[in-house]
Amino acid sequence: MWVTCVLAKPTDCCGSAGLPTAIFAGLGLVTEGPAAATQLWLADLLAIAYLAVAVTAVAFVLWYSSVECLGSGRVGLLTGVARVAAAATGIFLGAPAPRLLVWLGIAVVVSGLALGLPHRSRQLRPALLIVQR
Repeated sequence: MWVTCVLAKPTDCCGSAGLPTAIFAGLGLVTEGPAAATQLWLADLLAIAYLAVAVTAVAFVLWYSSVECLGSGRVGLLTGVARVAAAATGIFLGAPAPRLLVWLGIAVVVSGLALGLPHRSRQLRPALLIVQR
């Protein structure tokens, strides 16, 4: 059985992208000038679209959905998983294995998660709960 939490309104988490967009557009206009937009290739536009949709928007929706479902305390502990995932992804993509201190850091993160996440059942507080069997 899979349990998925979905935000009641998708706009709950996507409004925060507007201010950085305006700031970076203004900086680009001042430093590069308006003609810089005409020098973009198709690969540049596809990279921008990928970063805007796949990386930014999806990450915001997933993050705020998890905060809504699990609570800020539990999700705050899970931020340590990013470092572990980066080390594992690097190895998977053929980079050299991390050194001993990195493995010790991963052990500290995993220990912190094991100690910090409550072991008792806790009621979820989702905006909308979808159960798939």
